[in-house]
Amino acid sequence: MRSLAELLSAPRDPAAPVAFGREGVQTWADFTEQVEGLAKRLEGRGAAWLVDCSDSFAFAVALFGVARSGGVAWLAPNRQPGTLRDLAAGCDGTLRDEPSEPQPAATRIVLDPLGARAPSSGAVLHSDATVLRLFTSGTAGQAKEIPKAWRHLDEVAELEERFGSALAPDARVFATAPHQHLYGLLFRVLWPLAAGRPFQAESLLHPEELLPRLAEHEASILAATPAHLRRLTQREELAALRGRLQRVFSSGGPLPAETAHAVERAVGIAPVEVFGSTETGGVATRSQIRSEAPSPAWQTLAPVLVRVDPASGCLRVASPFVSVGTERPDGTLELDM
Repeated sequence: MRSLAELLSAPRDPAAPVAFGREGVQTWADFTEQVEGLAKRLEGRGAAWLVDCSDSFAFAVALFGVARSGGVAWLAPNRQPGTLRDLAAGCDGTLRDEPSEPQPAATRIVLDPLGARAPSSGAVLHSDATVLRLFTSGTAGQAKEIPKAWRHLDEVAELEERFGSALAPDARVFATAPHQHLYGLLFRVLWPLAAGRPFQAESLLHPEELLPRLAEHEASILAATPAHLRRLTQREELAALRGRLQRVFSSGGPLPAETAHAVERAVGIAPVEVFGSTETGGVATRSQIRSEAPSPAWQTLAPVLVRVDPASGCLRVASPFVSVGTERPDGTLELDM
């Protein structure tokens, strides 16, 4: 699998599906041509763009279009008007897929990321340049701004190496995690894009709308939060996905063992928990399987090194996915969690 910086130059069937939803199927040609069209529209109009898209396909076009133009995409930690207004004040413009909504007062330029097309150039992007700035959740204090380059997001190659062999190449990807946070960004958009698996463009947060969509496909993947998984286990329809739901991922908080076991009883597979943070990226995974007691230990992702700092007692994480911290002799960064 190519790196994310090389994604636009990867040979791929132009008709290959990239995303699907109420607007139909979006293909690889749709994606690459709209990325190029957006990049041309952004030339000379500034380098900092607030990306405020509800549709994940529009979000993906915006992210790559900004990077293609040499700019930086800012991802708000939430879509509250005050948050968007404050971020927009420091950006050159906003990319939104719902232009009919009220605009933040500080917005200078508002563009629809899907507003233009141009022949794809097959450009290779800069792996080391900062391409986006996102924010921590703020649950442990004030939200912090975290820069990311494409190389920090190439965690998707490790995810494919670890889990891809058990997934159908055309499995449909669904997610309840928002794409403006790192977990959703990786599992909902970037990993599917890099691996060539189509992803659901709209957010389907309620079990009554998500479960029927999952049941429409022979092979599907779900990236959810513990709270969403708990609600899904309360619905009898979840059991109808046995044999169809190929993998369930959970992140964004601890997954209670009872929820993990309920998912396994319903669909036949235990969820994969992903441990990490916005600053460090993914660190480790585990599955709480009913027949295994005590729960299995966490397994670090292949390039990740962890140790306990004797001075602070904190877990120190070093990997190519860490984007802020102390530089090590090998060039990677190390950070306390």
